[in-house]
Amino acid sequence: MFAPFAQQGARIMKIAVLGATGATGRHVLTKALGRGWEVRALARDTAADLPEGERLTIVRGDALDADAVGRTVAGTDAVIGLIGARMGRDPALLRPNSTAVLVPAMKAAGVARLVAVTTVGVAATHPHQSWASRALLPLIVGRAHLDQAGQQEDIIGASDLDWVIVRPPRLVDDGMPDAFRLGEALPVAFSATVGRRALAQALLDLASATTPSRQALTILRH
Repeated sequence: MFAPFAQQGARIMKIAVLGATGATGRHVLTKALGRGWEVRALARDTAADLPEGERLTIVRGDALDADAVGRTVAGTDAVIGLIGARMGRDPALLRPNSTAVLVPAMKAAGVARLVAVTTVGVAATHPHQSWASRALLPLIVGRAHLDQAGQQEDIIGASDLDWVIVRPPRLVDDGMPDAFRLGEALPVAFSATVGRRALAQALLDLASATTPSRQALTILRH
């Protein structure tokens, strides 16, 4: 398990969220607003069913639009990246292409902290996955999705950003407590899960932390 985060203190954070209209993204927005943080969320549809709050600013645009991404991250302390195609849909290189837009946008805006979600099943997690997990995840999730998550990680890793990659297994909404474990070498069974609310909690904790940095961490239910 990873050691407790080194926090930046109680100051109000201002974060950008890409992928805010997804199931996990909505939890991130709700929890961030609950902390009193200011949030800038990129959304293709400004009428999307998102939490309301005076500290929430919706930037209309697409994750592949450099101008929209630049406007979303400008003036923020950290970025949480949740971009990814849903299972069963053509990933169309969305993960690596959007990350290739995000990284220079953050550098241009002078924003260093990036917390990005990929997935268990990328090549780097294979030594820690059970046999069933390694064999079956490509069939269920799709090898293209896993390969493109790996490409996304390569782009982030090659940058000079202050990044943390978070790799969840299957995400669930089950009303369980927001408890989680984070670690670089957690063993991952095929049945492993983590709650979306717990993932959102971890992403916000990491966004406001000074450590860890430049590490890829697996997250599991506690």
